[in-house]
Amino acid sequence: MRRIAVVGERDSIYGFAALGLEVFPVKDSKEARAIVKRLINEDLAVIFLTESIIAEIYDELLELTAEMQVSIIPIPGVAGEARLGMKALKESVIKAVGTDILFS
Repeated sequence: MRRIAVVGERDSIYGFAALGLEVFPVKDSKEARAIVKRLINEDLAVIFLTESIIAEIYDELLELTAEMQVSIIPIPGVAGEARLGMKALKESVIKAVGTDILFS
């Protein structure tokens, strides 16, 4: 079975451990880059990343995932930001349904 991981600020991701997901708390973008790179190379199925981490490593994340079969899912952090996650959700809905049924 392929694994699922969650990477982000400790307070934002700690609850995911109760669901049986592997959690990787990070303190800064340098640490996040190293962990995400390692996880991608370990062939995980899904990596949940807090939006603040995605914003900090976005360009490198695009390069790392260009040819890999991993899904990167943005999740809001404790700060409550939801722009990337909502944008990804909107794009997924449009792709699946053909129109924006949630936000129109």
